[in-house]
Amino acid sequence: MYHHVLPEGQGDSLRPFVVFEGCFNDQLRFLRDSGFRGVHLAELFDQAEGKASRAGRNIVITFDDGSMSVFEHALPLLVAYGFTATFFVSPGSLGATNHWDVPEIPRVPLMGKTQVHELVKAGFEIGSHGLNHINHSNCSPATAAKEMADSRKEIQDLFGVPCDFFSHPFGEYPANYPALCAEAGYRGAVGMTSPANYAVEDRYAMRRVLIHTGDSIWRFRHKMTSIYLRILSLRERYWYKS
Repeated sequence: MYHHVLPEGQGDSLRPFVVFEGCFNDQLRFLRDSGFRGVHLAELFDQAEGKASRAGRNIVITFDDGSMSVFEHALPLLVAYGFTATFFVSPGSLGATNHWDVPEIPRVPLMGKTQVHELVKAGFEIGSHGLNHINHSNCSPATAAKEMADSRKEIQDLFGVPCDFFSHPFGEYPANYPALCAEAGYRGAVGMTSPANYAVEDRYAMRRVLIHTGDSIWRFRHKMTSIYLRILSLRERYWYKS
């Protein structure tokens, strides 16, 4: 789970949600050299449902918010290393800025329709981050349902691709989120935390591993291990129960 990718020395005020370009390069090189294969969420689900066979060590690389920085700095590296990725965008904010962030976080440009069209042409997966990136746990179920359904339709209408996956804004799950996601037509949704052992166990609240500014290459490698993921699931299972 990434947000911003910028050259070293830029975007310090975006910490911890910025990963510097050199670090991102090192992370992709490690993934490639370790035999990881980038897949879309659609392929991950096809494998889980027996519609596709698994080949190699799968990894789903995701970007939230649609920052222009990932188009300018992450995309060339993804292409160079042969990785695909899933980009979650808010169609109501295309070409605008991250207006939902707290005042301490600077406003940065977001991708517009042109950039998302380029991602589609290059074969990347596009998902919804809500129509206007509002916290669905702080609004009415009707508003959350409309945000989910309208954003999916708008992405499909604008870019002519399926929009089958949703990313919960702020990583917060609204009440009855599985029904809301299913009714809006999504196959699955991602957040940040989950008590499930495996990604597709709770398909409407799939856990992701946040990659942030402080991740050295050693820490990044540790985050890619099964031990780290098991510790996360145990910790979050305890947190959910308590």
